[in-house]
Amino acid sequence: MGALKDAGIRSLQDNLAAYDAARKQEEKQDANSLKSLFDAYLNTKSKAKRERMLKEFSERRLEFAAYLQAHPELVAAETKRALITAALGGEYVETETGVDSAGKRHKRRRVRQVAPNLQAILQLLESDVAPKPENNLLEIIREGLEAEDEV
Repeated sequence: MGALKDAGIRSLQDNLAAYDAARKQEEKQDANSLKSLFDAYLNTKSKAKRERMLKEFSERRLEFAAYLQAHPELVAAETKRALITAALGGEYVETETGVDSAGKRHKRRRVRQVAPNLQAILQLLESDVAPKPENNLLEIIREGLEAEDEV
C-alpha cells in the first residue's frame, strides 16, 4: 500500500506542477507571431489583458516597420542573400515541432534537396548587385529560359 500511495502522491505533485507551469505560461504570454498572439488571445480570460496584448503586438510591429524603413540596406542585403540561396539550390533542414496526446513535445527534422532556381539567377543578374561584365551569362540564361518556355 505504501508504494501505491507514494505513486499517487508523486502523480499529484507532477500534475500540480504542470498546472502551475501552464498558469505561469498564460500570465507571461509573449506573442512573437500572429499564431502565438491568436493562441494567447484565446487562452486569456481577462479582457484588459487581451487588449494590452493586442496593443503591445501592434506597437512592436510598427517599431519594426519604422526600423526597416530607416535601414533599407538591410532589406536589400536579405533579398540578395535569399536570391543567392535560391540560385544555388542545395539542401536545407526543415524542423517541425509538435505535441503528442500525452503532452510531450517532439521535434522532427527533415533534410530537403532543392534544385537551383534559374529565375533567381536571372533576377540576381538583372539587379544592381550583380557585376556588369557577366552580361553574356545573362543572355545565355535568358535563352535557356525562353527555350524552356517553348517546350
